[in-house]
Amino acid sequence: MKLQLFILFFVLFGFIACSVQDKTYIVTGQKESVAEAADDLARYLSATYPRQKFEVVTQPISDSKNILLEIEEDAGWENNEAFKILGEENRLIIKGKTPRAIAYGVFGLLKHLGWNFNLSFQIPPDNPKPLDFLSINLENEPLKERRILFNWHNFISGCTGWNYEHWEQWIDNGFKIGFNTIMVHAYGNNPMHSFTFNGVEKEMGFLSTTQHGRDWGTQHVNDVRLLPGGEIFDHYVFGSRAAMVPDEKRSPAATALMQEVFKHADAKGMGVCFSLDVDVWMANPQNVINTLPEEALIEIDGYNTVNPDHPEGKNYYKAQLTQLFSDYPEITMLTPWIRHPSKNPTQNTIWLLHESGTLPLEWQKEYFEILKNNPDLIDERPYPGLFAVSKIVKVYREILDEIKPEVELSLGSWDLDFPIYADPFIQEDCGFISLVEDNISDNTGLIEGLARVAERRDFHMIVWAQHDSHRIMGRPYIPFPNFNNLLEKINAKGYGIIHWTTHPLDLLFTNYENQVWENTANETWEKSSENFALSMLKNKNKKLVEYYKEWYFNAPMFGRETEDYFFVPGVEYQMEGYTSSLEVVEKAKERLKLLKEVKKSALNRTGLKEYNYHLGLEKFIISFFNNHHNMHQAFQFLKDEKTDEAIQYIKLTHPEETINLFSKTISDFGATRGEEGLLLSMNTRWLPDYICIRQRVGMEPIRINFQPTSHDPLAQKPGNFTYFIDSDKNFWLSLGEKELNTKAATNGQLPLKDINDSWIEIAGETIIPLKTMRNHKLRGGEYDLVLHFVGQNNACKVIVMEGEKEISYFTAGKSGTDAKAKLVTSGSELSIKIIPEGEIVKVAGLMLAFKN
Repeated sequence: MKLQLFILFFVLFGFIACSVQDKTYIVTGQKESVAEAADDLARYLSATYPRQKFEVVTQPISDSKNILLEIEEDAGWENNEAFKILGEENRLIIKGKTPRAIAYGVFGLLKHLGWNFNLSFQIPPDNPKPLDFLSINLENEPLKERRILFNWHNFISGCTGWNYEHWEQWIDNGFKIGFNTIMVHAYGNNPMHSFTFNGVEKEMGFLSTTQHGRDWGTQHVNDVRLLPGGEIFDHYVFGSRAAMVPDEKRSPAATALMQEVFKHADAKGMGVCFSLDVDVWMANPQNVINTLPEEALIEIDGYNTVNPDHPEGKNYYKAQLTQLFSDYPEITMLTPWIRHPSKNPTQNTIWLLHESGTLPLEWQKEYFEILKNNPDLIDERPYPGLFAVSKIVKVYREILDEIKPEVELSLGSWDLDFPIYADPFIQEDCGFISLVEDNISDNTGLIEGLARVAERRDFHMIVWAQHDSHRIMGRPYIPFPNFNNLLEKINAKGYGIIHWTTHPLDLLFTNYENQVWENTANETWEKSSENFALSMLKNKNKKLVEYYKEWYFNAPMFGRETEDYFFVPGVEYQMEGYTSSLEVVEKAKERLKLLKEVKKSALNRTGLKEYNYHLGLEKFIISFFNNHHNMHQAFQFLKDEKTDEAIQYIKLTHPEETINLFSKTISDFGATRGEEGLLLSMNTRWLPDYICIRQRVGMEPIRINFQPTSHDPLAQKPGNFTYFIDSDKNFWLSLGEKELNTKAATNGQLPLKDINDSWIEIAGETIIPLKTMRNHKLRGGEYDLVLHFVGQNNACKVIVMEGEKEISYFTAGKSGTDAKAKLVTSGSELSIKIIPEGEIVKVAGLMLAFKN
């Protein structure tokens, strides 16, 4: 018995001793600034080595393993973000000059051990390297001072639709990759920035949702859950929670959200760049500006603008910036933003419309003096406008020096010729930030011009991950090769990446950031894609490596977010690498075949999810472009009035299946907010094209619902359509006060569920066009017309018009029930004229079905 107790005691003692010996202490040295990095390291190491224990302490524990996080402020570090990791037998030291350097050291160590961090997800190592202190000797440093993540407010598939948790994940994951600054852009109507001057508050727009706000093609719908694939949504409205507030609270709610976002970025040690429009009409609020005295104003193109040189003008700008920095004290860089300066007057905005003769007389002397000192310049647009903008830059700097002098100032716009245009006019203590689409590696003249500009001022180049006007879905852009070398050639202080969505663009962010760190400088796109594939494998598999190279180099980029149409039906798909929709399909089938050759047993858990995601994505692409090919063929036949031929192609289209396939693909992976936004985009800006073409040939009824429709007078390129989805998932085009110039109302219950839940109130003669979902004429033939009324006493005359000609006449609504009629049309412009016989007629909707 004693022997048994001794053995049990020995085993327990050995287990406890082993547990103590296996515990590793992460030492902060009582520095609160590295506490978060220490917690991150303990959490990730615990996940990497689950049989070991990791604990954060303030002082080393003797006779134990310690990982020391040491800030060395006076150790001669030239780079504030450089780190070194030195291993000894029982000590591992992560050191650098700043808390940010220590944090980058922590994630540098984790990457060394096998972790793969991406913007929308992370991949733990299947076979991590052993945590052997003696074998670890690392150091790394960024080669560019500022590295910017830039999500642009305008689409609900981008950060406009984000809640705080999405912002938080974006910031945290971006930091782990290596970025050190976040950037946001505010159009003049963005409710996250408002101010009051002379007792008048600046007019505000909306953070767009599927029921409010119209910026850049936003369409509205009664209940997103009823859309194809909409089962992934848990609320009838899609958008940021900060946007789902009463109108009068939209600015405080948006501001409160962004305050939390910027506080989190600051806590992570990241800079905050706030980009503020200054040149467009909604950034020059007339309700505020017109309170200034006339001598403080400059009129251009019918708008009053504020003269920054006038004392009252400066007070106006000071009110603007004082409120901005009161709301967001975390801002480290302010970027007034202008449209791309152009010599074409139709492409310019208010401030860039100036001719030398429209400048105030006292400015003209300064302007011509600059031209005199720069003999290569002549007096033409955009130079007078850029000179005018320089006055805003000047007053911004003066105000910043008064209220927050440490804030940097940079002027931002599109394209790399902008800095060269602007350089002679903008003071040298203002930097430039420029969006660039094209690879300029071989453009020696432009590189040399930018290098000269950047010798005198800070310059940051912003590259695109995707494009809102024609490449919002699919693979990301191929990053510029030898990117760090290019930045060196143009003397750039740093760079940034503009984007809206994240997955499946992740690799681009990782590649660009790797290219500007010492240990991975100029990393090739091929190398990054190979590493991406290998991180998803338990065992090497050449097929997966081959697939990802093919995907990231050659997969399509398609779709637009900027207007009413996601993919214009009358235009065949053409982009580099492809000549037709069918070629896109064939290439996707080849990639799909390659992907199916991957052995699933070789994949780790994350790899299997990404594998299934890409299986679904390739099938979605095949379905999408098969649909588009058939749609395009039908569209061409209809142009030639060959309806029967068009119908044969329309019967081959199944867009709802395509959308459902995308919904399942993203939900199985764990849909990102951007992917959910794209699902909505296809439902409200792509599917209607297919409904429309079915209606044009009589395959689907015309359905019109009457309800109040929401519009946004401050929106840019506003969306024009509102849709009602009934319980049978049928699409109805909704028309209201703006569309018909008559009162619209509802029963007050949201979401609208039944066609009779809303209506228009017709008090006088009212004309309602009978057109397709996209405003096309109907084919000629016989139709059944149904009018849905609400309530009793809706007696009215209904006249069916073909152009100016009456083709049918009947009375309706006397019993308050639906009215039915037949009509025959030749296919000209068709409408109905409703004339009340009493005071008010309430019409909820109508349906027009082709009979032949």
